[in-house]
Amino acid sequence: MGNAWSKTGIRTPGRPSDPALIATRVRDTPARLYATPRYLKSVGNPSSMADVSRAQFIGFSDDDRFLNGLNAMGFALTARNLAVHTENHMVLWELVKSGLGIGAIIEEVGDAEPLVERVLPSLPPIPVPAWVVTHKEVHTSRRVRVVFDALVAHLGSPLAIIGAPRTKAPRSTGKSRR
Repeated sequence: MGNAWSKTGIRTPGRPSDPALIATRVRDTPARLYATPRYLKSVGNPSSMADVSRAQFIGFSDDDRFLNGLNAMGFALTARNLAVHTENHMVLWELVKSGLGIGAIIEEVGDAEPLVERVLPSLPPIPVPAWVVTHKEVHTSRRVRVVFDALVAHLGSPLAIIGAPRTKAPRSTGKSRR
């Protein structure tokens, strides 16, 4: 069967769409927009959503979800505001901390970083859904199910289950089956 830990993971922000996966939404983590004070000064210290339209954003991925999400919040941004994309959260955060633009990160990380500050601090947080994900074999492998259930219990109460019937999970007895 292999290692149960390698078959289970945590995914943010998108809802898993692969039908071979089981996912439980465990919580929404608040994210905010951050930039270095120097970068904000270079774009005129924006104090409104309209002012922010002069800024560059660092996006995750090269699709329009981030841009559309910001515009749904009331911004008026175009693709020109989102010239830099990355597939890696760590790279995105390092680019923000280096002063290359505005980026979104969970507030737990952003508020702890002395190199950045919130952009428009009165904006409501951006909810980032977190999912515990595993393959459908979760229902046939007790080891995988124990890991899955432990992650769900630790990270928060389930909000939604995707791809699986809503049945009660088997309880672990602490004994492993081999």
